[in-house]
Amino acid sequence: MKPNYEVNGKRMFHFRGIQAYYLSPTDRLGSRVALFDTRHKQRVTVSWDYKLSDLKAIAIKELNKRSIKVSGFTYDERTNRYTLLTTDFVTKLR
Repeated sequence: MKPNYEVNGKRMFHFRGIQAYYLSPTDRLGSRVALFDTRHKQRVTVSWDYKLSDLKAIAIKELNKRSIKVSGFTYDERTNRYTLLTTDFVTKLR
């Protein structure tokens, strides 16, 4: 992967962030994962994958299905949310 942004002569990466977080079950719906695109302000919800049983893995699998390649991630311990990073600024979640 090559840097795609330059500031003051320094090459660096510019990423698009997609937040992934857990949604607990309700009376009608089971556990789910929400993906929120911070650039396009779109949100999708997918069912929890009990085979994977890991928030980050489920989110990455779903983004790969949508042809969005994940290049990295961060984790916020305060909100328990992952921000998955990609250099794909075009492909939308929906």
